[in-house]
Amino acid sequence: RLMLHAKHGRELVRPRNKFRAWCFDQVTHFNFEAVIGVVICLNIVVMAMWYYDHSPGWGVFLDVANYVFTTIFVIEAVWKLIGLGAQQYFASAWNLFDFVIVVGSVGAIAAELAAGTSGNSDSSSSSGFDPTILRVFRVLRIFRLINRAKGLKQ
Repeated sequence: RLMLHAKHGRELVRPRNKFRAWCFDQVTHFNFEAVIGVVICLNIVVMAMWYYDHSPGWGVFLDVANYVFTTIFVIEAVWKLIGLGAQQYFASAWNLFDFVIVVGSVGAIAAELAAGTSGNSDSSSSSGFDPTILRVFRVLRIFRLINRAKGLKQ
């Protein structure tokens, strides 16, 4: 088996299955992390565009952007799970953190849709809980980027 050295000092084992090996090659490539880093930054910029009492059209834009970003992050998680396998994927604290954020984001969207509210409206769902608060945790993904940047300097 081909062994690769991970960014955190762990050795990652490349799967033998051709499709999984292809996924592995993609998710362990520098460009994959770079693209995800750009998506994280764009997501943070879009989230920063929310303001109180925005127009319904602006709310629709923010909702659609949220769905697009969530979809990208779900695809990232699934792709990594396929390529790395569950054991290697969850061995990384950053992957575990990202997975929790993705599951929380999907849950927040499901709660918004079930309650019939948009996440960017100025009112909470009928339960009194505003599921958009969970999106704020996405901002914490910026620490992953800062951690990667520090690793590149060394």
